[in-house]
Amino acid sequence: MAILRLEPIAMELGKHTSPALLFPREALERSTRQLPHGGDEAWPPAMRDFMAHYTEVARVGHGLLETAAFQQLAALSDELEEEYGSGGPPMSPVYDSYSVQHILAEVPQGLARETPYSVLARLSSGDDARARLCEMAYALADSHLDLYRVLEAESARAQLLPLRGGEPLTVQLSGPFLRAGDVLLARVLAFGDGHFIADSPYRLAASEREWLDYVQRVRARSEAARAAGAQRARPGEARLTQKQLARRRKQQKQDATQRSPDADVVAHLKYGEGPRFWLEFIMDGYAGERNGIVLLAGVPDRPESLPHHPGYAAAGDAPPPTARARAANDAEATPPLDLGALPLEVVQQLHGMLLDQIKRRFDVPIPAFQGKTLRQVARSRSSAEAVSWLQEQERILKRNPQLQALDLRPLWQELGLEYQALQTDLPPGVNDPH
Repeated sequence: MAILRLEPIAMELGKHTSPALLFPREALERSTRQLPHGGDEAWPPAMRDFMAHYTEVARVGHGLLETAAFQQLAALSDELEEEYGSGGPPMSPVYDSYSVQHILAEVPQGLARETPYSVLARLSSGDDARARLCEMAYALADSHLDLYRVLEAESARAQLLPLRGGEPLTVQLSGPFLRAGDVLLARVLAFGDGHFIADSPYRLAASEREWLDYVQRVRARSEAARAAGAQRARPGEARLTQKQLARRRKQQKQDATQRSPDADVVAHLKYGEGPRFWLEFIMDGYAGERNGIVLLAGVPDRPESLPHHPGYAAAGDAPPPTARARAANDAEATPPLDLGALPLEVVQQLHGMLLDQIKRRFDVPIPAFQGKTLRQVARSRSSAEAVSWLQEQERILKRNPQLQALDLRPLWQELGLEYQALQTDLPPGVNDPH
């Protein structure tokens, strides 16, 4: 049963906490120490500063899910993880980073439509010592996916053109994942004097024109729904005098005039039509990857353009949308492999590459683990969380029949854990003790 909260969550939690409790003095230093310090993975100073604040705010925001006020959101987070998985290729087209930010920034709760980030921003405001952490919380609370074209790109920096209008942005990157000409669905954060991309973006196969047409359809649907709502009589309107009705209509017209022309589009890019909307698009639109960056085909309201949607245009039908043709012909998209048709030594090499890709994530801070790496969690008293993470990766991977023979025991050995087989891996007649 849904709980109707009349008191804003920020006000409720504010009775029991403070900025100092949320962000102890050593917190930012701890997050900084966990970032890459040397070699090819080291970030320049501005990116390190950004990522330290970003990681710490994500860690505390995720911690708010453990409070009673966000109990329903925490349950939804578990449901979405079960339904869609996360981790990025090869486990799932849904990135870990997107999954976390989606829950913390894009699923509003209660009458005040609050999120863990918006609550955290309110709770940390007014403390000069934590002003930049508060700034990051506000930036994450307001953030949303948007459409961009890459004008120029180098290893840690890119120039992006917002497709919905605006001046080009110089953006600092957490990795060398962009190329000139890419069309993106990405979360760009303004922080301090710069713009940053921390979460892996999604490359889009559909053309700019197709996406701008989609944006126009979103705008038109929103305007039509608002007009229809304005025409319906509201409770109590029948008791209003003509003068009161005229005053109300005047106020409605003023509100419409002051409303940003793109407000409906921004709301759609942030919230979709519900918490599963953009996750469904990512799953249905998956068309390959390039260096771990997912390629999505089609647009959300054209199911015939989405490769994994039941309404996808089958071969022999009418000519498919441009998005499908581009996705199929994209030389860098990763096509499904028939592993059974490959020599054994090649299959073994592919399996080894897959395991190496997963191992590289062992030393990356994970917000779900309060900013700790999987290796740190495996060595702590919380090793059960690492076990659960490994089992979930195996469960997701083995949904693919071509990966049934993949042996994940080396991952457990790498973390110093005893392998715990999934129930489906146990011999017949042996019950899973868990």
